[in-house]
Amino acid sequence: LFVVIFNCVEMQTKGSLSFEYSYDFNTNDVCNWLDTDKWGDTWQNPVLCGDIHVLYSSIALDSKHAHCMIGRELIRFVKEPKKQSWFVIDFKDIKVIPTNYSLKHYITFNTECLRNWKFEPSDDSTDGVNGQWVALINNNNDQLLNQKVATHKWTIHSYVVKNQPFGKFRLFQFGPNSNPHQYLQCSGFKIYGKILSGVDAPKRRKI
Repeated sequence: LFVVIFNCVEMQTKGSLSFEYSYDFNTNDVCNWLDTDKWGDTWQNPVLCGDIHVLYSSIALDSKHAHCMIGRELIRFVKEPKKQSWFVIDFKDIKVIPTNYSLKHYITFNTECLRNWKFEPSDDSTDGVNGQWVALINNNNDQLLNQKVATHKWTIHSYVVKNQPFGKFRLFQFGPNSNPHQYLQCSGFKIYGKILSGVDAPKRRKI
């Protein structure tokens, strides 16, 4: 933990900050940095603190709230069974050049796993639908999530990102899940990469 904090402080003086993937759902990611108010406080959900905004196309009646996706509990977060479901993680004033992202399947069943989706960022969308979205990864019949609370990491190649930072990241489901149904489930989200803006923004919480 000490080494991680030291490295982050060193890079912050240069106006950027890097978060490297080492294993699924480690704590050296952008979301956890904001969870702890940029390593300066005890853990709090950054959505509830106003650091991150989560948008979504719909939500099932028996689902946990969307902010729980950025939390630390194993949850049931699920959309209504509609085609082209999506959710967006909006980092507001933080801009990230992504290198990897991780997902965790929900806690309820070993079924309904994601199979067909796109991971795409935007800088100008205001509602999760409008604006320009860049397809970084297209997953067609991806079977890497196959049981409840399963996790996996996807690498975003530099030749696709082209060193471009983004503030909003959307997971867009364009086909059925493993059942096959149109439910979109997720129990956790992590993103790794380099922050180029928002590093030196003041902390939002009082320590």
